[in-house]
Amino acid sequence: MQLDHITPKSGHGENHILNRILLCGPCNRRKKDTFTLPGLVKENRKKAVGWMKDESRAKLAQAAARDKAEWTRDNFASPACQALIAG
Repeated sequence: MQLDHITPKSGHGENHILNRILLCGPCNRRKKDTFTLPGLVKENRKKAVGWMKDESRAKLAQAAARDKAEWTRDNFASPACQALIAG
């Protein structure tokens, strides 16, 4: 999984934790700095691409990533969060 902007910085997206999402490598490379997250979903739904056969899994992954981002925002100064950031 790779961390990316939901709304690209080139599209006036903020460099803020709530504007970040985890994407698989192929989706992140496809998204580049051209698509917003909804634009990527629309592109991936096209029959020629065929990447979104099971949208329920994508929604679960999005919810899990948003929960982790909110936890990070709320606990940024905690030792547990700093340990995650440090790797």
